[in-house]
Amino acid sequence: MPNSKSTADPAVRERIQQVIRYQFDLEIHLKQHELAIIECELARGKRALQDLDEWLTK
Repeated sequence: MPNSKSTADPAVRERIQQVIRYQFDLEIHLKQHELAIIECELARGKRALQDLDEWLTK
C-alpha cells in the first residue's frame, strides 16, 4: 500500500531538502569548530616548543 505522502509530493521534497541542507550546515559548522580547536592546540604546542628551545639554548 503506497504512502499517501510520497517523495513526489512537492511539500515532502522541500522538507527533505531543508533537512539535508540543515544537516550539511550543521556538519560544516562542527568541522569549523573542530578546526579552530586544532589550530589553538597547534599554537599552544608551538609556544611550548619555543619555550623549551629557549630554555635549552640558555
